[in-house]
Amino acid sequence: MNLKGGTGVLLTPYTTGEYYNVMPMRKTAIFLPEDQSEKLQLLVELTGAAQSELIRRAIEAYLETRAPEIAEAKKAQKGKHRGK
Repeated sequence: MNLKGGTGVLLTPYTTGEYYNVMPMRKTAIFLPEDQSEKLQLLVELTGAAQSELIRRAIEAYLETRAPEIAEAKKAQKGKHRGK
């Protein structure tokens, strides 16, 4: 993966490594407990995936488990904005 010209657009290879998906990204810093960091590093070595990619995958999996709540929150936000 590489960051294209510092623009905040990340090019991520699909599983074949031949095609690229352009995704806008925001940089976020996180602190991990040492045990999580060590386990993550083992997965980096095992899979060859970048640490940031593994973290994005974990966040996406978590967000999928909360999809109904997120959808409800989005509806509530739209309702607030329409009421103004």
